[in-house]
Amino acid sequence: MKSTRRHAMQFALFLLLAITASGFMPSRVLAEMTVQEYERLKASKRPDDIASVRQYVQGFFNGLIWASTKSKTEFGLELVCNTDAIATPEQAFVVIDQDVRRKKLGDDVKAILPLSLIFTEALFRQYPCKVPGSTQGTLMPGPKFAQHCNSADPGLMGLCAGFINAVVEIWNTVPLYGRRACFPATFTVQAGMSAVQRWMQKNPNDVKYDAREIVVVALAEAYPCSARRGN
Repeated sequence: MKSTRRHAMQFALFLLLAITASGFMPSRVLAEMTVQEYERLKASKRPDDIASVRQYVQGFFNGLIWASTKSKTEFGLELVCNTDAIATPEQAFVVIDQDVRRKKLGDDVKAILPLSLIFTEALFRQYPCKVPGSTQGTLMPGPKFAQHCNSADPGLMGLCAGFINAVVEIWNTVPLYGRRACFPATFTVQAGMSAVQRWMQKNPNDVKYDAREIVVVALAEAYPCSARRGN
């Protein structure tokens, strides 16, 4: 039992690193460079500015690849795959810039949005790992996520709760999958976990999708912003 809990916690750490929250880590925890700062430094004529943004992007990319390799060794789950095409920071810039344009970010969002979030999401989208027997790239398969959330093992339940908490943390900064949720001041992770469990029970045919999508859809339906506005 102790071994299961330890492995679950280790996996959660790799998961949270990779998502950043999606990324899913709270942005205040990270040594951040915002999208706005990234664009300013990249457009600068000063060699020190260019070197700074190149080193940041290269360092973050190397860290994510390390986490992916370690996760594969420890748990048999890679985070990103086939990233050999990104051999220089300039090639990473292309991946980042494409995602920034795709999201149509305004200046106000760029001023607060961590570059790590944009880069991680872009890598997950463009360099996904394939689930055996599936053509869909995923960070955590929905069926495995459902097993964790419905498990009697505290370690696996903790992984489920940590995953949901990470989604909520990043959702306070930006919409996910084009959706928003409005959480009350009394919101708890346990309440969010119960909402996700109910959604999976009501929609068993949709549990096949990526765990991130499951959590986003379930919480968006459970905590609609229209209800908070009184509409």
